[in-house]
Amino acid sequence: MKESSLMTVIPADPHDIAPEKLLERMRQSREIIVSSSEYDVDAENSPLRIPIRIESREYVVMLAFTGIEIPQFYRMAHFFTDLDFQKIEKIETGLDVEIIYTDSFLASYHDQLKIINCLVPDALAVIDNPSEKLLSGKWIKLAAESSVPPAPRYLFTVQAISGSSDEVWLHSHGLKRCGLPDLEILCSNRDMCQSHYSVPCLDDGQNTYGGDSDRLDGCTGILSGSGTRKIRGQR
Repeated sequence: MKESSLMTVIPADPHDIAPEKLLERMRQSREIIVSSSEYDVDAENSPLRIPIRIESREYVVMLAFTGIEIPQFYRMAHFFTDLDFQKIEKIETGLDVEIIYTDSFLASYHDQLKIINCLVPDALAVIDNPSEKLLSGKWIKLAAESSVPPAPRYLFTVQAISGSSDEVWLHSHGLKRCGLPDLEILCSNRDMCQSHYSVPCLDDGQNTYGGDSDRLDGCTGILSGSGTRKIRGQR
């Protein structure tokens, strides 16, 4: 079952995520077509529900305010200076931006970045919860304004976990929002883990950036079915 894609925006100024400002920015966009909006101003932290369309793709954007918390195991996808982190640490409230991807999931990932850039154009950073990554606000702006989608590897993260033994456990995060099961590679080892790490990143060059059904770097053959697919590594 396809899961939603939830990203948390860390604004440079908390006043930038006031509901009325968010709606106004969305309505002024030439690329994002707003159908309507639902928001209960009398309910505390009521989610803002905005049906939109980007080209032929339709979404319901769910917005909600949330406390900022960046888990230590989340990967920094981009470089952050000490000053960047000092600014981030001062922000207590962020904005959750949640959508369900279409079958063209790379285009939907790009659309989510466009939505975020429209809502909070000066974001400090974005927490991509499905892939467990911290994205730079500057990169979000560049990617959103580009006519070319980001590389498919941004959709997911592969993590390697090992203990005192030689065995390494590799597993992915982020594929479920694409309607694909996450991948685990069991019984790898310290010598082979780099080779196994590259398994989800093998590019077969087939329809990566468009069409009716995106392929994720050649992984759809491996990641078929539901739940988590386990593959035993070769020693």
